[in-house]
Amino acid sequence: MASTSANSDETTRATGTATSGTTAKPDGGPSKLGRFRRRDKAGKADEAAATTSEESSTPQGKAKATTSAAAKAEKSGKAGKAGKAGKARKDRPVLSGAARLARVITVLGLIAAILAVVLVVQLVKGPGDAAARAAQEDRKEAARSQAEVAVARLFSFDYKTLDADFAAQLAQTTGPYTAEVEKVTGPAVRPVATKEHVIVQAVSVASAVVDDPGPDVQVIVFLNQAVTLDLLPAPRLDRNRVLASMRLVNGQWKVAGIKAL
Repeated sequence: MASTSANSDETTRATGTATSGTTAKPDGGPSKLGRFRRRDKAGKADEAAATTSEESSTPQGKAKATTSAAAKAEKSGKAGKAGKAGKARKDRPVLSGAARLARVITVLGLIAAILAVVLVVQLVKGPGDAAARAAQEDRKEAARSQAEVAVARLFSFDYKTLDADFAAQLAQTTGPYTAEVEKVTGPAVRPVATKEHVIVQAVSVASAVVDDPGPDVQVIVFLNQAVTLDLLPAPRLDRNRVLASMRLVNGQWKVAGIKAL
């Protein structure tokens, strides 16, 4: 009976010793299963590294690595720009409510000052300044328009209607110039026009106000004259330009003098 118990105790100790040898060492060292797992992980890591090295050595692998590096660089650049923008916004001074109000008041003050200057200028010119300028322009235009009609009339005549033509010419003149026209048309033009059957038709083609010193308005007039007479086989075209002094007499613009240019 004692021998059986002793054999049982020895069997138990042997079994316990065998079991503890397969599971864990008495001093707390790693078990065989833990070492196997670590070896398995190390093997997989070596295989992954070998695969990565092999892929990077091929053109497709290099392209993939380049694309990955570019993507990382782009993300890094965007992050850097965002950081700089954020820093710039943080560094920008923030105006307080009082500062903003002071700025608005300053701008309004400048606008008020400009409006005040404009108002002073208008007061100095006077309310009738615009009306006076308009009246001056109307005066020039009236003188210019009548100069075209009067000058064309003064340089036109027909040997068949000399009396009526000379009377019409005198009606366009005023002052001493009337006597000058009468002196030339009667004694000088009438005999030649009657003898040579002279016909002169003048047309004003352009005109412009040169000066308005007052009381006369100086107007330049460009004329085309078609001349026919017995000595010419065909009508002749003469181009002339004259400076007419236009004077307002009893509400009508008259020619106070003519100067050939």
